[in-house]
Amino acid sequence: MGLALAIAACGKASSHSVSRPAPGADAGASTSAGHTSTGARNSFQASVTSATGVYSGEGGRAQVLLQIRGSGPRRATKLVFRSLPCQGAPQCVQLDGVLTGVITARPGPVPDAGRSFVIAATGRLTTLGHVRATGIGHGTGFIARGHELLDLTLSGHAGRLGLRALSGSVGGFSSP
Repeated sequence: MGLALAIAACGKASSHSVSRPAPGADAGASTSAGHTSTGARNSFQASVTSATGVYSGEGGRAQVLLQIRGSGPRRATKLVFRSLPCQGAPQCVQLDGVLTGVITARPGPVPDAGRSFVIAATGRLTTLGHVRATGIGHGTGFIARGHELLDLTLSGHAGRLGLRALSGSVGGFSSP
């Protein structure tokens, strides 16, 4: 699955952000260099897009808050997951918890295409236990409005979940 992280689909990922703060989230965080960044642009709606192992056939949805600390190309990050209702799906994995790790800027050949980032984190999520998350984040480029994207893979002892997460509408040249 490479670096793609996807959230299994119990429904389609919404293009609107959820305004409720997740447990462990700092809703009033600053976006200045050297401080935590958690604005609406770093709030994502995620859906399970693939599942293997004991999670095969599972779906799920979650709000994911991406909290980034520091400045520079490699920064500390926290991913806060909060499960959302699965809209009648027969099998729905709960994704609540916190992962910590790093987000690293990837060099891009075309600045107008938006920035990309590699994400690596570990932590505990309900149902899955201890997991390792790997994936890619994409910002918007030369466009008036768009959506940031996270593709993540959550790997645990019993299988993997792929997640795809979209932010609410953000301005051009926005990035995690």
